[in-house]
Amino acid sequence: MLNFLERSFWLSVLLLAGLAVLLAGTLARLGGGLPPLRPLQPQTGAPPRFFSADRAEDWFAAPLLARLAIPTNTVNPFYTLYFQPPPPPPRRPPRRSSCSTRAATSPRARRNWPTSNSVMP
Repeated sequence: MLNFLERSFWLSVLLLAGLAVLLAGTLARLGGGLPPLRPLQPQTGAPPRFFSADRAEDWFAAPLLARLAIPTNTVNPFYTLYFQPPPPPPRRPPRRSSCSTRAATSPRARRNWPTSNSVMP
């Protein structure tokens, strides 16, 4: 149904006409204007309330702060094992390879091997 509305020629024409009317109304300022308002009367604010130093010290008293401390051995509702990564895969056994064996079996080393036809000094 939405594809039909997106491809409808008449819906596009109606939408463009509505936007044109809205733009014309905005430019003509139809019904625009501020309502009549009374000017504000200057008033003095409420007197400031200051806190005494004794009252502020009570906020940070040691018994009150000790009650806010979280016990360390409580159950944490946000702890989960679900998001831990899986264990690493087991290690492969090391390959047996020695440098001399690898060098002797390389194509370059085989080219330099003496053959039965060659004369050794």
